[in-house]
Formats: sequence, C-alpha cells, structure tokens
Amino acid sequence: MSSKHGKKYYFGGWKLTAVIAALAILAFVILFNPLFLGVEKPDDDMKIAVFLPLSGDYAKIGNIYLSGIEAAQKELEERGISYDLVIYDTKGEGMEASYAFFDVYDSGIPVIIGPVFSDETISVASYAEILGTVVVSPGATSQLLENYNNYTYKLKSTDKHLARGFATLFSEKYEVTAKLANQIQDIAVIYDSSLSELTLFSSYLTEVEEAKAESATIARMNISTYPFTSTEDASAYIIDKKPDCVILFMSSQDAIERMMRNTEDAGLHPYWMGEENLLSTDFSSLEGRVDNKIIALTSVERVTNPLFSFDAVESGEVSDVSEIQYGYDALMVVNNVIQSNGYSVEAIKNGLDNLRMVGLSGVISFDETKTRYPSYDI
Repeated sequence: MSSKHGKKYYFGGWKLTAVIAALAILAFVILFNPLFLGVEKPDDDMKIAVFLPLSGDYAKIGNIYLSGIEAAQKELEERGISYDLVIYDTKGEGMEASYAFFDVYDSGIPVIIGPVFSDETISVASYAEILGTVVVSPGATSQLLENYNNYTYKLKSTDKHLARGFATLFSEKYEVTAKLANQIQDIAVIYDSSLSELTLFSSYLTEVEEAKAESATIARMNISTYPFTSTEDASAYIIDKKPDCVILFMSSQDAIERMMRNTEDAGLHPYWMGEENLLSTDFSSLEGRVDNKIIALTSVERVTNPLFSFDAVESGEVSDVSEIQYGYDALMVVNNVIQSNGYSVEAIKNGLDNLRMVGLSGVISFDETKTRYPSYDI
C-alpha cells in the first residue's frame, strides 16, 4: 500500500515479481540499445550523396550504376530502411565531381557513393581525405588511389590485380583461355588517354613482362600497342596489324563498338578482350559477328548469384549486369555499416574498415589502403 502522498511503497507477492521482471526488461533494453552500446542510432532522415555521370559521353554507364543503386534502395525500403539519395551528375568530369563534393560537404552528408571513374574519383578523394568525408567508389580502379587511404574506399580491386589477369590470361593458369593460346600469336593493345585507362595500361606492361618470364606461351606472343586518338585511326591500326586478339583499355563503349564494326567489315575476326564495361557494350548492330569472340574479366559472382534477379537478367539482357551489381553493392555496403555502426563519418569509416560481407560481386572487404581484396574471374 502507499501513503496518501504516494512517497512510500510496499510490494508483496506477485507485485514484487512483476517489478523484478520489469527491471530485468529495462536492463536488457539499456544493455542492448545502440545508444548504450556506443553505436550512434541512425537518424530517420539519412542522406547519402551519389556521384554518377548521368549526361554526356558516359551517361549510359552512369545510368546503369544508378539502376543498381535504385534496386538496392527499393529492397531496403521493403525492409523498412529509408535513405534520401542526393544525386549529382558529374558528367564523368573531375571538375564537376569536385564542385559536387563541396556542396555535399557544406550539407553535412557523411558519405558519397561514387564517382565511378578513377580520374574523377581522385579529384574528389584529394578533398575528402583532408576534410573527412567517406567516399565509396563502385568503379574506380587506378592504383594511384591507394595513396588516398583514409576515407576513400574502392569497391573494385586496383589495376595491378586486373592487369595481372590480362597479362596471364593466355597462360597455363586459366584452363578456358589457355585452350585459345594456340590460335593467338599477335596481340594489339589499344588504350585511351584517360587517367584510369593509362594507369591500367601501364600496369599491364609491367605485368606482361613478368608473365613472359613465367610462361613460354606468353613469351612467344607478339604484343603491339597503340594510343587511341580516334575510332578511324585505331581501326586502321588494327586492320593493318591483323592481330589475333585486341586488348582494349578504353572507357568509351561507342568507340569500342565502332572499332569492332570497322574491323569486322574489313573481313577480320579477332578476339576482343577488355574490362567489365566490354560486357555492357551493345553489340546488336554487329548482328552476331562478335559472338563467342568477347573475353572480359568479371567479378566472381556475376549473374550466378541466386539473389540477383533484376529485370535485366530475368529478360535475358545480361550485358548491363556488371555495373548494376556494383551499384547495388555500393548502397548495401553503406547501409550495412550505417545500421551496425551509426550515421556519422567516423562511424561509417570504422564500419568499412572492419567490413566483411558477401555482395552480388562477391566477398567484400578492404585492405589497409581501403582497396577491395581482389576477386576477378574470366
């Protein structure tokens, strides 16, 4: 019973048991509440900046990445998790990406998904590392980005790992392509002037020299190189050299398609080897002439992941899968660390440093340079 003024209490029997149970529940809530665990509770209105080339020469690539990000956003909303995506069109240019960065920084948004190309990512990273904003690039691969190793995370492995794959592709290491080695004697390498492709090309030259020392098959191959200046000049070079295989370190899908068409029209039918964007190029205008002639390095779980069921895959249009899955994984990675660590720069950074998760593109974890551990396949 209690006094008239309610300042003295007496508990007996079931009342005491109920109080003990209530205290136990309260203790559980306190112990496991994110606020008491040192985890910052995510805000209801959480903004994530997205930097993509949505207009200009690289609009197609940017919109494919965006499709993956939006697919992830839709899935999260079905789980009751909502993010306000603040989308910026970088046009694939470093200057545009830099302008967008300062707008994000002034707005207090702690994390950016993007940019997708190495040169524009470097432009953003140079500021992000100093001012403290987390950057998660779903596409940048330049080894130069390893120098930005505090707040800039790369969802793809660096050029060194990818270049090694290109250099050893026709060696005894890969059973599938080793079977083609007897058909390939002359290789033409075409590379464009963008920073990302130049660094990949440079890494390739280093790695192929090592591969020649390790493999007699690689050592006997004749490898010539040509800097891309125009589709016509590059096509003329390929037609003159008549290579058995063309390796493309190029960003422009339109230029890739036109070179293929010009080469095929000249009666040549080489193998075409390139990065994942080679799988995103529309070859329909070639009327099947390059079928079974495309070789690309892709991530391990491309298409085969049972969770991957976007409309593009279900309808058989699998050419865009590469960028879609990296866009999807980028938002899922950011969500993972926000939900587990909190919505702040340091919370997101600490979460990414300790992250290990399986995405559509394979196992995702980052090394000390904030670069993803490699997981490439053919």
